[in-house]
Amino acid sequence: MKINIEEQLVKYGYLPEQLPPIFSSEKFFENYRNLLDIPQKNACECVTFTISKNDQSRRNIKIPNPAKQIHLFNYVLSMHKELESRFSNNRHTLSNPFYYFGERYEDISMFNVPLFREKKPKIVKSTYIKNLKDKMNESMGYKYCYKIDLANFYDSIYTHSIEWSVIGREEAKRNIRVKNDNLGKSLDELVRGTNSNETSGIPTGPFTSRIISELLLVKINEELEDLSKIHSIDFKFMHYVDDYEFYFRSEYDVHKLKNKIIEIFESYRLKINENKSQLLLYPYHSIRDIKSEYDYYIEKYNTKKDEHSLRLLFFKADELTNLGEKGAYKYLYKMLYNRVDLRNCWTAIEPFLIGHLLIRPSISQNIVELILKYMDLVSERLSKEIFRNLEISMNNHLHNESQWLLWSLIKINYDFTVFELEHLYKKCDDDITKIILLSIIYKSGKDSEEKLSSLLKEEIEHLTTFNFESDKWLILHEWYMNKWLCYKKLEPHYNRNKFFQALKKNKVSFLLT
Repeated sequence: MKINIEEQLVKYGYLPEQLPPIFSSEKFFENYRNLLDIPQKNACECVTFTISKNDQSRRNIKIPNPAKQIHLFNYVLSMHKELESRFSNNRHTLSNPFYYFGERYEDISMFNVPLFREKKPKIVKSTYIKNLKDKMNESMGYKYCYKIDLANFYDSIYTHSIEWSVIGREEAKRNIRVKNDNLGKSLDELVRGTNSNETSGIPTGPFTSRIISELLLVKINEELEDLSKIHSIDFKFMHYVDDYEFYFRSEYDVHKLKNKIIEIFESYRLKINENKSQLLLYPYHSIRDIKSEYDYYIEKYNTKKDEHSLRLLFFKADELTNLGEKGAYKYLYKMLYNRVDLRNCWTAIEPFLIGHLLIRPSISQNIVELILKYMDLVSERLSKEIFRNLEISMNNHLHNESQWLLWSLIKINYDFTVFELEHLYKKCDDDITKIILLSIIYKSGKDSEEKLSSLLKEEIEHLTTFNFESDKWLILHEWYMNKWLCYKKLEPHYNRNKFFQALKKNKVSFLLT
């Protein structure tokens, strides 16, 4: 099987998988090699928006400037064999950035990019069950599980510690004077260039951050292993990205090593979220067969095609969620999308869709994808409720939820009024949502309406005060590429930036029209 790792990383590993499919990096990938030789001296800022981390907190997602990110991509691709070799020796991780088609290291590998997995489910299978099996095998005979969560993991990574993870802390400090290049030093400099030259944090979003963070965790894992020898305590551990599980034979051992474990993470400037840390007594691994519980009602519905069976399926999802099954709703929508024909009973589930949007904004994407599959059946009532949810999301600064709700309204051909568009645009405080709104305004032909025209003139005047190295790079570029109002005012910006000049010349846009 031929695996194009360049395509995986650049086409699928650049834009966050949380974005609605109105955004794409396909054109960027097609012109990738033409853009590699263009230098970008200054550090750049990222476009930022928020997603739901859980239903109580938010996470910042960043899209790095392509003028800097392209050189990080190129370096990772040039060093992928060395990176893969380092990760292959880490027996404690369940989040290797490389995916293997077999059990052996020699088997064909590829980048384990989430968006690529989603697009190619028949090629890249889920590792959920395998990960559970590995954790159970590793923890066999250990009575206690100490679970920790690293607080704001990507945002907390100290970029100079990337070099520590490759050549050691003391050698890295000496290297400040000598300045010998190495894998860690190069990754440190390149990732800082994408993030305003900040040493605190790396962008959450591009797959390169997964690779860099895992490189750091490989080194931390080595130090955690040494604890067993130093203190003569038998324990084991595994982790998926920043979620760690430590397995101990006695509670005494846990308390003896707990602070030592925390000290190792803190020595790399990573903080443990104490509120999420847990000490669990065996059995600490479990899995509910949600599929079987859903299968009963799905088979019943597929046989009878009756509304009652379908409602019972949704009630079962509500019940499982109330019992603490966090993934119950998400799995429900995946099963509905792939295994159920809802055409006969669509109106029966519309109230559930809105209810789940209200209480679980984190699954907006899954709900919207199902709505779009049956967009010809969407009632006027549901359309209005989606719009109301959009207003609520924008009022509460729920960026990603707003993006997906807007995308769904576009697809179901919702007829926005001038007042609605004006109202939404004024409420908008993230550039991704703003770009989608601009696309709607121009496709609807309402850009010439006086209120909207006045709003757009104010916006372009504001944008001209920024450059392509700022966090406004995406809206600046898309404004020009889509020839929105007074777009020629941005031409001087291209004259001062050779990379974006090349993007313009090659007609590279990140917005699908």
